[in-house]
Amino acid sequence: MKRQASTGIYAEAQAHGYFGHKVDPTPNEHYTVAGVVEGKPTPETDVELSRQIRAELDERANRF
Repeated sequence: MKRQASTGIYAEAQAHGYFGHKVDPTPNEHYTVAGVVEGKPTPETDVELSRQIRAELDERANRF
């Protein structure tokens, strides 16, 4: 009984789109104070990284 309930909850969440591909592949550490102080790139601070990520996302979207 519990397994059916959890499967139903999972299916409902999946139908709403809560599971899928991570949009921003930038490691979370880059967004921390330490990451910012060290100059780690994020799409918001590095134009080239932003272009690279956009190209990867476009390529992934065109596969479907």
